[in-house]
Amino acid sequence: MDYYSLYQSTIFDSSSYDKVDICTKHQDTITGIIQIYKFIVTSSYDKSIKFWDIQKQVCHKKISRAHNKKIECLLKLNNSSFMSYQQDFLFFWSCRQMKLVKKICIVDLEYNPQYEICTKFNQYILINTVHQDQVFCVDTLNGTSQNEQFENFPNRISSFISLDENFFAVGYNKIIIYEFNTKLAKQNIEYTKKGYDELSLIKLNKELIVAGSMHGYIFIANWKQGTILSNLYNNGPLVKQLLLIKNKEQKQQYILSINRDRSLQIWDLKSKKQIQTYFMDRQPHIFHIYNNSKILSADKIREEVQIRQLKFSV
Repeated sequence: MDYYSLYQSTIFDSSSYDKVDICTKHQDTITGIIQIYKFIVTSSYDKSIKFWDIQKQVCHKKISRAHNKKIECLLKLNNSSFMSYQQDFLFFWSCRQMKLVKKICIVDLEYNPQYEICTKFNQYILINTVHQDQVFCVDTLNGTSQNEQFENFPNRISSFISLDENFFAVGYNKIIIYEFNTKLAKQNIEYTKKGYDELSLIKLNKELIVAGSMHGYIFIANWKQGTILSNLYNNGPLVKQLLLIKNKEQKQQYILSINRDRSLQIWDLKSKKQIQTYFMDRQPHIFHIYNNSKILSADKIREEVQIRQLKFSV
């Protein structure tokens, strides 16, 4: 069967990677995978959005012309709504009603798809721009948007996360902690000085974040104090992305490291040990953790969502 031409979404078993079922289709590169309510929502360059159920393997609804241009990404807003993004508009959707609620024009944003990164911060959507020191801020309540000046804000970042009601962090060569109201950089956290870097960031709790580097190291930092507490490893696989997994039964947290050699490593934060490794036949560009029990991924060629079951060997 030619998976490259069928553009099918398939479910894989983690132990053998054998295909076990097919649940949905897209006709171009998948650009977003998020979980909201009981659904998985996917978007694609084919301008469509799909709502589907992994357990029942049913596509509940397909919105064929959700956008009039390529959908660049999806962003979860809360447990019942999400945003989809194209070059000049933000679209806001209700997941329960499976319909568009409103859209906001962002034509003033100088778009650069190679470095486009966005995050939700309180009532705002923050979008990185091509200009040094500037962040494009969209107020989702009144629909206004404008460029805001932030102190020493880099024009090329690799990670953008909200920390609390007052602070957010960006990652590139180092981690910079910004206070939104003052637009000032409050902390600079730097682990190594190897030149250009791409740091992937995730928030652990009210004070701690984890960073993974394209130079092959992962470290834990206290963002309020601006200090590095410990590292998981040095000189390992080059990190592409980090995701957080919570095992509620064991009341433990794990880090999923997605690496540039196509390996996926699971790290136990309590023992700081690697407990499991997967290898993938292609390099996916989008990942999502479903119910802390499955890894969802999509690459740029096969236009399919692959799902692998997590198994903890602790």
